[in-house]
Amino acid sequence: MLTIKKIYQKYFIQFSLFILILKTAYITFFKNRSGDYGFYERIANGIVNGCGYAVQSNDGNCIPVVGHYMPGFHYLMSIFYFFGFDAKLFLIFIAILHFFASLFLFYVIKKYKKDIKLAKILFILLILSPLTFGFNRLLLMETLITVFSILFLALTIKIYYEGFKLSNNISVLSLIILSLYIKPTGILFAIPFIILFFS
Repeated sequence: MLTIKKIYQKYFIQFSLFILILKTAYITFFKNRSGDYGFYERIANGIVNGCGYAVQSNDGNCIPVVGHYMPGFHYLMSIFYFFGFDAKLFLIFIAILHFFASLFLFYVIKKYKKDIKLAKILFILLILSPLTFGFNRLLLMETLITVFSILFLALTIKIYYEGFKLSNNISVLSLIILSLYIKPTGILFAIPFIILFFS
């Protein structure tokens, strides 16, 4: 008799793709509105309509966005709006990014820890976690920040075994810069690498 454990061990790739399809369907058929949904949408439309990082008022005036917001998330979102898509496809895109970030972590653990069982368990936990599965359907910056978190974890392990090679340094610096454009707290991702550098 096939148990869930046997299914995921024997059909790991198929099981993983099924979870991705399930997550995509969850995003597609359920409401995506969070508290900031309308505001984020207005910013994305403002960018598309030539206002820059601003919202467009009913009379066509551009009102700059001020405060703690960073433009990365909204500019990325505006690309989908520019091509006539809505937030759903943008969220599916983030879900796919999350899937491949988890896959990268799986590859890193498999390669350096030589433990495919641990790699598979962590991969499944990440793609089924309520923080990544449930919240992926909501338009929140945190869903994209989670992708960066997984990538930084994978790079921390990679650098621990490989050291600060040029390719690793470029990857880390690029991701830190990108994460800062999403949220200022992205600077905190640098802490593990500072610790590794001085240890």
